[in-house]
Amino acid sequence: MKLKATFSVILCWIYCSPAWAFQQPIGILENKKGQISADVEEDYKKGLDATRIRESLKYYTSKAHTAGTPEDYEQALWTVEQWKEAGIEDAHIEEYWPLINYPGPRSLSLHNKTDMIFNASLIEDPVDGDPTSQNNTAVPSFHGYGASGKVRGKLVYVNYGGIDDFAALKKAGISVKGKIVIVRYGGQFRGIKVRAAEFAGAKGVLIYSDPKDDGFVRGAVYPDGPWRPKSGIQRGSVQYGVLYDGDPLTPGVPALKDSKRIPMEKANIPKIPSLPISYGDAEPFLRALVGHGKKAAHIKSSWQGGLDFEYYTGPSELEVHLNVEMDYKIRPVWNVIGSVLGGEEPERSVVVGNHRDAWVGSSAHLEMVRSLGAMVKSGWKPARTIVLASWDAEEYGLIGSTEYVEQYVKFVSKEVVAYINMDSGVSGPYFHASASPLLANLLRDVSRDVINPQTGKPVYDDWVAREPEFSPVGAVPSVRGLGSGSDYVAFLQHAGVASIDLGFTGSYGVYHSNYDSFTWMSKYGDPTWEYHVAAAEIMGLLTLRIATSPILPFDPTTYPYALLGYTADIADLLLKAPHQSLWNSISTLFRFNEVKLDAIYCAIGHMDVSARMLAKEAHKASQDTTITSLETRKSINDLLAFSERAFLDEKGIPGRDWFKHVLYCAGLWAGYAVEVYPAIREAIASNDMQEVQRRIDRVATILERVAHAMKP
Repeated sequence: MKLKATFSVILCWIYCSPAWAFQQPIGILENKKGQISADVEEDYKKGLDATRIRESLKYYTSKAHTAGTPEDYEQALWTVEQWKEAGIEDAHIEEYWPLINYPGPRSLSLHNKTDMIFNASLIEDPVDGDPTSQNNTAVPSFHGYGASGKVRGKLVYVNYGGIDDFAALKKAGISVKGKIVIVRYGGQFRGIKVRAAEFAGAKGVLIYSDPKDDGFVRGAVYPDGPWRPKSGIQRGSVQYGVLYDGDPLTPGVPALKDSKRIPMEKANIPKIPSLPISYGDAEPFLRALVGHGKKAAHIKSSWQGGLDFEYYTGPSELEVHLNVEMDYKIRPVWNVIGSVLGGEEPERSVVVGNHRDAWVGSSAHLEMVRSLGAMVKSGWKPARTIVLASWDAEEYGLIGSTEYVEQYVKFVSKEVVAYINMDSGVSGPYFHASASPLLANLLRDVSRDVINPQTGKPVYDDWVAREPEFSPVGAVPSVRGLGSGSDYVAFLQHAGVASIDLGFTGSYGVYHSNYDSFTWMSKYGDPTWEYHVAAAEIMGLLTLRIATSPILPFDPTTYPYALLGYTADIADLLLKAPHQSLWNSISTLFRFNEVKLDAIYCAIGHMDVSARMLAKEAHKASQDTTITSLETRKSINDLLAFSERAFLDEKGIPGRDWFKHVLYCAGLWAGYAVEVYPAIREAIASNDMQEVQRRIDRVATILERVAHAMKP
């Protein structure tokens, strides 16, 4: 099957393209760093200070700062003050008014016919030597956008709670209708777990962190190691962000104070209550399932977790009582925005953002701002404008960044050439990144010029050793596609801005818990703060090269190359569809029964021709910018940057039309992971081949538009 699909890709390419077209991405420049002064990059690096990062981190972790609280506003004001002191004179706050929920009373207990036999604590135990864990103002255990409700029911275990897990349980003859389900964190976004449970007819959801995934099975737990302790609870949003992101009540428009809002019952938030719990609290509930239903490992071996007894599916004989009260109100949140005005192309911008409710990323982002500010004070100015953003309320549903894009959509569409994002930033020594194909080679180039503090070698070397990807020039580091889960979503998938997301990761068992603290970072995440400096270096060098290079260091030839692989995956998916038959003659070579992909392959061929023409023009212009007119450079740069916009379908993805990009979106039942060609994949899943063909034809038309948009 795989060989036939791959063979069809090659034949379609030959059929639709000139003989020379099927080649590796050529890149625009042999040395993208050479476009700008090495002194500029060295000045930037010298302006970064690990001690200052440590102190910023200490401030950001000094108190809980949930979105919309006075503490959140206080940190926004402090951030503005720091930016202004650094030299970002126009730093200011921009306010939005989204729907935000805070937790009220919550309880969870296990009952026999007459008595309560276990009452969950729903709290995290304090740790000696970690002030954050002892803070009585810590964020309670709750789900952002979780529903209120008082429910009682038998318990059923559903592994990770993915749509496939619910299907496997149904196949085994076990119903969750009218039950409360318990599922593990991992596998997919937590909101998908609640959505799948609601879809299956469950009345409530408990989500716990299993020690097999991030607890004692992985190693020593905090404070003796980096992994999640028995009482650790992962908080987070359960918004149905796969439908749209941002404020639940103002999809597609900014959440201003007087904005028109949809009713809550139409919003992308759950209708059934849920709670996050620790594996310490989860254990009595899981033990109550033993001997009831089927052994979890008999459904699939991976269903067995890390606690020291056999997991069963249930349903239980004992009854679970789940009570959740949420306080929903329209509340203010505060982005911090500033800029460094460009000199040559001030009407073109690169946006560099981080969300402030991720304190680790905020400290590295702030240090980048300080170093850029020092350069501005010395008289330096980029060619293009740099917009700096500290987003609020990301953890609820990418609120700050989404509302910004929705409010300034004309500016973003007409002027922003790229968006650079850092989420949590640093939790260990291993670099990871996702990006639009246009920016993948730039990202790799920058990683060659930043040193890994642990090895003394370029970040690139460790990255390619851990995450190699085949290319015609040999192994290169894998740059993943952008799915969901952070602030690039509105820029790329709604507005069509080429984007990057980056950071360093490691043994990070305390994610979204009260132990995700300054003390944990000092002991396990980055004790010397050198990886924070490295993160700030990468983020800053990306910014400088995009903002300062006379010709944007974007590589359009990577897109058709990537599209070949994406389309081969669709071909394989069609071959694996249960109703598909094998090809039976040469006349049906380009046909999967009634479904044909040749229009997409032809569009990719045309795109490749345009991309190579554009790359050659850009390469020629970059060789001697002194004889290339500003008007010519601007024309080439606009073709490089705005070709990403051509991937937008103004109609959006059917059923979730806030998402416009035809290539990238979060999977409908995955949440975080990218789903390439989402409209086509969802039609295949519905087994409607006529609709599949319609969507293939629609995508092919848009890819032809991209080919035209790239043509110089």
